[in-house]
Amino acid sequence: NTPLDMSTPLEWTAGPGIQFVFDSMAPVNLCLAAIILTQNAVIIWDYYADRRRLSALLFILIAAADMVSAATEVARGTVALVCRRDPHSNIPGIPVIVFLCLGVFSYTASVFFNLVLAVVKAVHLSQPFYQLNTTLIKTSLILLPLISLATSATDVVCWYHTFYHHRHCFSFFEYVEAISYVGEGVMVTLIQQWEKQNIAGGFLILSQFLVPCIVVIVCMCVQVHFIRKMNAAAPQNLNSGNRANFTTLLVSLSFFVCTSAYPVIFSVEYTCFDNLNNRHNFQLYKDLLMAFKCSLPLINAILFLLVLLARRETIRRKNVLIIQKILRFPAMMFRTLKQSFSL
Repeated sequence: NTPLDMSTPLEWTAGPGIQFVFDSMAPVNLCLAAIILTQNAVIIWDYYADRRRLSALLFILIAAADMVSAATEVARGTVALVCRRDPHSNIPGIPVIVFLCLGVFSYTASVFFNLVLAVVKAVHLSQPFYQLNTTLIKTSLILLPLISLATSATDVVCWYHTFYHHRHCFSFFEYVEAISYVGEGVMVTLIQQWEKQNIAGGFLILSQFLVPCIVVIVCMCVQVHFIRKMNAAAPQNLNSGNRANFTTLLVSLSFFVCTSAYPVIFSVEYTCFDNLNNRHNFQLYKDLLMAFKCSLPLINAILFLLVLLARRETIRRKNVLIIQKILRFPAMMFRTLKQSFSL
């Protein structure tokens, strides 16, 4: 078989489930992505002054990772809306692989930052006089995402060679189904047997999503216990520290709800769908499941910013300030032009 040049555009193919996914879900995801990009920029702006504090730094990193996820969703949703309208449209192959791998990396990075946030807050509450090694933590916040990014870059190369030889994979949604976690491209390249791929893929999903969820739920239980203990000891002392603790608890809760659903989706796909006899129903349900999987990073990001908007007054004030400036901009431009013409 002659290898196929990846510079050749990908032909668009779609079944009924995929049509629903891209016709119905893409506009919703694009709206969510636009909200995430704008509001997370405000969150980063608000916390930047306190960036030397570890919790503020983690909020900034989570917001930045969610912004990358939203940006990749803008790319994917734009491709869906533009190319799905025309059955003869083509999609460039390499950019599709790159931004999907980048989206998976950003979601994994967000998971890691949420994990560190929950662990740090649990340690602070359980051992208030224990001094964390912030230098070591900050180093890990840089080093581990860089390793994950390098793995994602390797995934791009591996997916390139995989799709280079397999013409049947050349549809957009095949990419969405295939690229789901960091290291998958490397795993598929190194392991050729389907059964072993499922085992290795399950291990990667567990390590990247399920294990962090278990750690976070344990940390949440620790936080709830010590917050209740502190409030019982001094119920009148509901200061800003307790408010910050409760904000972190809500962030961890929203993270757990969304991220725990991610490995559940793959478990349902690989266990329940094998029993479906109707091939049409199988593909339809699988397409809907994959659509939900693609929306989970955005749902997680939306819940994160909603918690911070509800809990932090300075973020709300900055939003009001931005809205006022936007509303005043036409009048300011009108006065500027009027003064220019009067001269």
